[in-house]
Amino acid sequence: MHPTSQQLSSQRMSEAKRELDQAAASGQPIRIHTRDGEVLVARVLNCDQDEVVYVVVTSSRPEKYAICDATGFAIPLQEVAKTRLLEDT
Repeated sequence: MHPTSQQLSSQRMSEAKRELDQAAASGQPIRIHTRDGEVLVARVLNCDQDEVVYVVVTSSRPEKYAICDATGFAIPLQEVAKTRLLEDT
């Protein structure tokens, strides 16, 4: 039996949450694809069940981050489409 699209979405979200938690714990950079099409590389400061708080390294929409915020930026967790942990260079 093939998984439904809802099951696949749930599986992707739990994988993304796991990677976000690992990035927060290790300080490892992570690529985040958002549901609205933005792609960014970030350092995750905190990730809970509701939101991800991060510092942007680079973004496909740099105009969103024109004002420096020392406390980081936040995005609702449900807005994260997929993630990929990156090697720290």
